[in-house]
Formats: sequence, C-alpha cells, structure tokens
Amino acid sequence: MNELNITKIDNPKIKNKDNFMNIILIFGACLIFSAFLISEGIKTISSSKNIITVTGSAKESITSDYGYISINITSKSPTSDLAYSKIIENNKKIIDFFKKLNLKDESFSISMININEIEKYNQNGNPIGEILYYQGSETLTIESSDVQLI
Repeated sequence: MNELNITKIDNPKIKNKDNFMNIILIFGACLIFSAFLISEGIKTISSSKNIITVTGSAKESITSDYGYISINITSKSPTSDLAYSKIIENNKKIIDFFKKLNLKDESFSISMININEIEKYNQNGNPIGEILYYQGSETLTIESSDVQLI
C-alpha cells in the first residue's frame, strides 16, 4: 500500500507578511475614512449660513439688539469706611443718571464692594507695616434690550 504523507510546512515569515499586509490595509482604510469625515465637516462649516465674515469694511449697517456696559467704580481714601461710602455715593449717582434715561431697576447688577489696604513700602520694596490708603472697587453692570438708552 502506498500511503501519501502530506505535511504542512508553516513558514513564519509568510504569516508575518500576511499580518503586515492586513495592518497596512486597515490603516489605509482608516486614513481614507478620516479624510472623508474631515472633508464632510469642512463642507458643512463652509455651507453654514450663521457665519459672519469680516473683510475690513462694512457692507451693511448692523443694529445691535442688546446693550451691555460694565463700569468699574473705584475710590481711594485714608479709611476703609470712607472708601466704602465713596463707592456707594458714586454708584448711586451713576444709577440715578441712567434711571433718568428710563432704564428699569432690572437693568442694573452690582458686584460686591472690595476694600483693599494699600501698604507703604521702603526703598527696597519691602512693606514697612504702615497703611498708605484704602482702595475700594465695585463693578456696576447695565444690560438692556433698548440699546438706544445705553
């Protein structure tokens, strides 16, 4: 009886070459797919109607529909109480001015008043333990849809 023996010979170099080719094919497919996604994104952005392009000159008049002013009120005084009261006084003057223009109370928002001690320094730039003055600050914000008032 004649028997035929067939043995399979595994060549590791051929397997590695097949794996390498699969990796290259997958990488290439991912690259093509990524390029497609990026180009679609660019098309979407460029075709959007909500983009304003600034060319350096006005081609059409634009009227704002909302106004916003931020006013920083500061004071400098020898005592913290005086710095605080100057802030309150100036704040009231500014609000009264804008209320005469018919702005409503809800148009104003006021930050907390901050009072800082400003120290005296020697010639070397080191504090000497004396207070030079007190500096107060507060931010008053005015917002309104009636832009002409602001």
